[in-house]
Amino acid sequence: MNISIKPYKFLLKEKGIDYWDFRFQKIKNTNILGWNNHIKKISRGTKEGYCVRVLYKNAFGFAYGNLNDDIRNTVKRAIRIAKLLSEETSMKTEIKEHHKINDYKKSSFKTDPNNIPLKEKIDFVVRNSRITNKVVKSMQLQYEESNIENLFENSENSLIKQDMTFTALRSVIVGKKGSRTESYSHGTGMMGGYEITKKYPAMYRDSLRILKDLFKAENIKGGRLDVIMDPRLASVFIHEALGHATESDLVLQNNSCLKNRLNTKIASDIVTVYDSPLGNEWGSYFYDDEGIPAGKTLLIEKGVLKNYLASRETAGKSGLKLTGNGRAQFTDNMPLVRMSNTFIKKGKNTREELIKNVKSGVLLNGTKGGQVNTSQGTFHFSAQYGYLIKNGKLGKPVKGVSLSGNIFKLLKNIIMISDKREYDFPGFCGKNAQQVPVNGRNPYVLVKDALVGGSE
Repeated sequence: MNISIKPYKFLLKEKGIDYWDFRFQKIKNTNILGWNNHIKKISRGTKEGYCVRVLYKNAFGFAYGNLNDDIRNTVKRAIRIAKLLSEETSMKTEIKEHHKINDYKKSSFKTDPNNIPLKEKIDFVVRNSRITNKVVKSMQLQYEESNIENLFENSENSLIKQDMTFTALRSVIVGKKGSRTESYSHGTGMMGGYEITKKYPAMYRDSLRILKDLFKAENIKGGRLDVIMDPRLASVFIHEALGHATESDLVLQNNSCLKNRLNTKIASDIVTVYDSPLGNEWGSYFYDDEGIPAGKTLLIEKGVLKNYLASRETAGKSGLKLTGNGRAQFTDNMPLVRMSNTFIKKGKNTREELIKNVKSGVLLNGTKGGQVNTSQGTFHFSAQYGYLIKNGKLGKPVKGVSLSGNIFKLLKNIIMISDKREYDFPGFCGKNAQQVPVNGRNPYVLVKDALVGGSE
């Protein structure tokens, strides 16, 4: 990274400028999509850009450019925008300061994707998108890798560099039996290298087993039942229904059902939840896009709401502590308060013990999407499939089933949590037209008296 704002710092010493930061990002992507033993798409590219953010009196000015643009002019443009906005508002914008940081971090991996020839990656995708089972009519496999270089400088004299590598596999399997067609999607992702390809055989076996069960699945009538959420559905629930409501910009905008609920009980005693960019998950990083170190943020402790997620600006407005959750999709976006990897703490019971504790209920697996209203605290998720539970034993597979309700009621009705986290659930979370990677790796969760939707 040869780019720097240092030669232009004198422009940012103007009276009235309380804070500034500069970000540069370079992203190299490789994406290979295979379909039925053929390559459907290969895309490779590099994207680079930088941005300047300036806090002048009451407002932020933000400008961005690419390497063909003059940084001096971009700095001046950010200052002009900040001055203009400051004249138009009487609201005071404050940020929470942080001490100076000089650091360089690089992610680790067992096998550097850069050392694997493109042809070998293509061969992997082609070989594993072959149809090898008579019930399978379509196989799709996607391999994705990204190398992200970040540079951050600011008026606190911080200089932070990050070099991170991410890889992911995503598959869609479609089968037909008689007149019935079913499909199942699966995925895994990590901050790591080409070693992720070793996970594919287990992914395929899992997908094929579930596809065969889907052929036997029947629709059920909805009602109130005891529900076990599998790790993937639990990940989506805790991210969408709880996580977004803990984002402090939504709290400050009166768009969160968790407003004014810090240090109050909102869940059962066995529920502890945290957000953490640490480790090698799909949504991990070392520093956020405001130069704040990544850390484990306790959201719920034994049922009690303990923290909101914050950026420099929301922490400055509300007095919250900095949590390292100021994230931007790229340098043409300002950082927003965003989750990273959201987890429910493991419990003390096995998956089998959760099932044995259900007299009449359903085990719900995965999600096909849903809706959440963060201000009212309501949600609705459609599961990919499920299994009826009768007298502590798994029964026939079901489909066309959903989980709905009130966030607080569901959290308070959690009665058992499994002792293992299984299956990551890598994805991209959208907010204000920005997408950032997020993940969940959660346990099985048993909820009593939940509202299950179905169809005859």
